Amino acid sequence: MQKNIFFEIALSIFLIILSIFNGRINKMEQKVSEKELPERLGIFNGVNISLGEEEKGFVVSSGVRILKSQYGKYIVTLISSAGTPNVLHSPRVCYEASGYLVYNEEIVSFTPSLKTVKLTLIKNNSKETLYYWFFNNKIKTTDFSNVFFSSITGQNKWNLITVIFPGEDNIEIKNFIIYLEGYFSSKVE
Repeated sequence: MQKNIFFEIALSIFLIILSIFNGRINKMEQKVSEKELPERLGIFNGVNISLGEEEKGFVVSSGVRILKSQYGKYIVTLISSAGTPNVLHSPRVCYEASGYLVYNEEIVSFTPSLKTVKLTLIKNNSKETLYYWFFNNKIKTTDFSNVFFSSITGQNKWNLITVIFPGEDNIEIKNFIIYLEGYFSSKVE
């Protein structure tokens, strides 16, 4: 497990540097994808959230597009790679770099066609739960190596979706994630 973490961190740094040297730095305002977060998911209305300084810096340096909305207690982030597909990485890398402890990591199946990675995170004695998966117009995956190998050859434009909320799992999260996945399944490029 430790080897995977170090591999993902090293790979992420390499890919970010590679994208910069390939001249793929795009302006933050550049529209790289038609995907948007929905105004409503199930019983929840969405409210757009401004990006933090680190997220803005990542957008400028890598050319990705980041959208963020809050639905009740759930914060949904969509990262679209579009012109620079080789910069996506596991959210675990960013959360650990921000001082979170990954208490648990597991693959969770919500439906036969939807598997997600579930991270239980701890920071300042508070637990948070994060679900994520990668997708493009053909594939949904939790396996970063699928994303990496297809991205390195420039074959697929990938997206990363994350859902984070305070505390532990609850009954409504399953329905929320199924609504979210259904929304994006109908919007693939």
